[in-house]
Amino acid sequence: MAQISFGTMLKWIERPFNTTIERDRGFLVDMANRIREKMYLAYRQYEIAVDVEECFELQRFCQCGQCSETYRGITLPSYMNTVEAAWFSREPITLYSKWRESKVGIRTDNDCMLASYDQPGFYPTERDLSPCGCADSIQFLSKNIADNGKLVRITYEDSSGDEQSEEVSLAAGAWMPISGMARYIKSVLLPTQLKGGVDIRQQQGNRLLSEYSPHESVPSYRRLKLTGMCDNSVVVIRASRKFTPLFWDHDIVETSNRDAIEECARHLFYANSGAEGGMIQKSEYHRSLFMESLKGEQSRDIGINRENSSSAMGPPIRRSRLRSSRRTFY
Repeated sequence: MAQISFGTMLKWIERPFNTTIERDRGFLVDMANRIREKMYLAYRQYEIAVDVEECFELQRFCQCGQCSETYRGITLPSYMNTVEAAWFSREPITLYSKWRESKVGIRTDNDCMLASYDQPGFYPTERDLSPCGCADSIQFLSKNIADNGKLVRITYEDSSGDEQSEEVSLAAGAWMPISGMARYIKSVLLPTQLKGGVDIRQQQGNRLLSEYSPHESVPSYRRLKLTGMCDNSVVVIRASRKFTPLFWDHDIVETSNRDAIEECARHLFYANSGAEGGMIQKSEYHRSLFMESLKGEQSRDIGINRENSSSAMGPPIRRSRLRSSRRTFY
């Protein structure tokens, strides 16, 4: 099953919604994500594109902001849900859930065993401050001039170990710093209705910590602690896919089924047009065409899988760079 860019999807739904990207990109972005969500729920029913598999490079994380307490691991992108399998050098990695760790008390400091431990809680950045335990200035950058003056709230632990919380005013093209020095970031609260993304970095080495999308309000990422591997090792993670809104033109849409996308757009257009003039009947008609198109895609996908089945222990089919820890930070 092929994929397309989000920008291509926006072009496809211009005609069904009788508007253009130049005139109302925000509206089309909202509608495109509603279409994706409906397709995602239908994919759960038809079992199409429900999993995602990607490669990640291990990095060092801080344990409570302490210098001597670090561990190797990865941050899962927002579109990954439950981790189903993991491999390192074609060897399977034993998975331990948060539930099992807390109930059984499995030791997590044995670096001789290939294992993955789902870390409890959520983390506000994809990378930690480096080096661990050393305070540094935190800076924010807005990517859209329409977001100038909007406030980001950050809560952090300062160099004395005290908790601080403050607001930073965004500015497009300019890195805006916090007033203090942080050694551990506890939370980030982004303003609502952002028109563009927001980057966060530490001043030392201009180290990028995360690239936030406009749909994120309280960034929360899951992390896995991985043992039995060295720094910069690459692991393969297979997980169930979680729906997350897209925004950028270069984001990847899960399917290239144009008929399904356009029929779902017409379904939403008539559903939002009111109950008069047979709009409800038209909406249901295009919804049925939308579902039929998905069933046809399912049939083709099942046929391909039967002809080209592969072992679950084999190498990954593709290496995606989309929002993975493998990408390069500057």
